[in-house]
Amino acid sequence: SDYRLKENVQPLENGLDRVKKLNPVQFDWKESGETSEGFLAHEIQEAGWYEGVSGVKDGEDMQSVDYGRITPLLVKAIQEQQVLIEQLQAEVALLKGE
Repeated sequence: SDYRLKENVQPLENGLDRVKKLNPVQFDWKESGETSEGFLAHEIQEAGWYEGVSGVKDGEDMQSVDYGRITPLLVKAIQEQQVLIEQLQAEVALLKGE
């Protein structure tokens, strides 16, 4: 992750909008019956996030999700939410005369 290995570095945009399109689900694995939480790979792609999804819907190979690669998007969404929260807090304080 060293910066010296990267070029064309740009900030992420629209993190919150992209996260709001994701559909977290609970499901049971067919093989083991074990209950888990996650996403359906094709729905992540349909939401506009392609970086961590391999394969295509209904392709010959099963799709998979690299959950670690969604972390930057989640961090960006949290940062955007924090800005909104701080703006609302300032508005509330102003309305209260604080």
